[in-house]
Amino acid sequence: MPSCPFRGTGEDAGRSCSRGASGLRRHWTDGALSTLGLLLVLSPFLTAALVVVVGGVPDYPVVGDIALLEVMTRSTEAGHTLTGPYSRLEFFHPGPMYFYLRIPLYYLTGMAASSSILTVCAIAVLSILAMHAAVRRHGPPGMHLLLCMLLAAYIRAINPILFLSDWNPFVLVLPMLAMLISLGAFLAGGTPIWLAAAVAFGSFSAQSHVGTVPTVISAFIVAGAAAIVMRRRIDGRSIGAASAVFAVLWLPVVIQEVTTPGGGNISQLLSYFTTSEPTVDPLDGYREWSAAVVNIESLPLASSLMRRMHLLWQSFALTILVRAAVLTACLLLLRKLRRSTLLIAICVLSLAVHLTTLISALQIREGLHPHLFLWFSILAPLSWLAIGGTLLLVTGLGRARLFLGPAVLALTALASVSGIKAGLNALTLEERDGRAWLFASEIHGLEAVQEGGPVCMRLEDHELWPLMDGIVNTLQKRGVQACLDPRYGQGQPGVPAGCEEVVLTSDSLIPDGFEVLVRSAGAAICIPAR
Repeated sequence: MPSCPFRGTGEDAGRSCSRGASGLRRHWTDGALSTLGLLLVLSPFLTAALVVVVGGVPDYPVVGDIALLEVMTRSTEAGHTLTGPYSRLEFFHPGPMYFYLRIPLYYLTGMAASSSILTVCAIAVLSILAMHAAVRRHGPPGMHLLLCMLLAAYIRAINPILFLSDWNPFVLVLPMLAMLISLGAFLAGGTPIWLAAAVAFGSFSAQSHVGTVPTVISAFIVAGAAAIVMRRRIDGRSIGAASAVFAVLWLPVVIQEVTTPGGGNISQLLSYFTTSEPTVDPLDGYREWSAAVVNIESLPLASSLMRRMHLLWQSFALTILVRAAVLTACLLLLRKLRRSTLLIAICVLSLAVHLTTLISALQIREGLHPHLFLWFSILAPLSWLAIGGTLLLVTGLGRARLFLGPAVLALTALASVSGIKAGLNALTLEERDGRAWLFASEIHGLEAVQEGGPVCMRLEDHELWPLMDGIVNTLQKRGVQACLDPRYGQGQPGVPAGCEEVVLTSDSLIPDGFEVLVRSAGAAICIPAR
């Protein structure tokens, strides 16, 4: 019989061995529950990545914004552009960090369109792992299991398909949430890596979509103020590591700004937002904001009865008020008890971000579009993490993991089902149009193009702009020097001289002096009449 590994003799030794064995069982039970919960919340992304890899990482004819992201990925790799993605408001988002993250897998897979799914999954997995590590290390017992359940419910409430899309307004959602929780972990006494991680996640979000910039900056200001109030000593190592990460990630933005005659992309962004006025009606902006901020709760609230009674947005507004009141109560209680700096930080950041996102919603230009509000939705899981974590801390429920854990995991598994289904269909989620390949093949066969000449697209029907992006993307991947219509020429170095002009139009609007090269499903490619 093996000897007890704990020191002591007689009755004391027996009790020590019993306590040690019990502690060891609790440790392994907690580890198993934690790992299982983490795997469940990661399952949509792991499933999607597996489906793509097993499918051979195929290429397919993407169009619209997704095709344009491919165009700009290649342009960034070639050094032609150092900006972020293009916006419908005719400016570029702040920086190229998203494109740099796309480049490795994109070229390793031979520029396959589906490689972007692998990149998106990697970003999501990294964000979730960071959040889980921060909460498990610095939160009260059981809070990491609560995080898994909330993330699974959140992904289900928003729509798992959106989290697998490589469109920049969707990709940044989980990194934004990871930034806020990483800041909380740092304030809770975490190592310098948490501040550096917050800078990295915040930089990615800010560079990918300018709408996040006010909230990212405000979060760091609020965190700094909270550190002063809580007397959190910030050592030089933390500042040094965070500064180094910031300098590396924003260096391309600085280079683009100082090397562009007349001012770079940041100057143009500042000019746009200082010379234009918000166009959104305040009440409409508030309604859209409240609908985005309430998502986990919207499952029971968004009923047909509420819609018929025209009380839906009022119920959302009431939910936000109640949530803010409960967050404030949790903050006051935690301050009084002097317990869990992580929960205090998350309460403070949640309340602050409610305000900054509302201000951002009221500053929108050129109409209300749902994708502009999607990242606001992080407030639901963030707020309920703080509220639920406080409940676990005060009641001690988190210590009953042997009983509470399986129940939480069952809810997490239930919420993860739709995400797994989306992951299984990962290769069918992106918008695609076979005409992009058909038209590109016909253009590639032109004599001038076969001789190595460049091609310039001209768009006669604005409604066909997504197809134009897909055609140009396909031509470039086949080695043709193809350019978008200069009026839509986002992310290209310029229109070369002597290019072959090709017109994309509806097949009922053939321009004078041109003849049809190929037509399909209401669209036609025209070339100058010979």
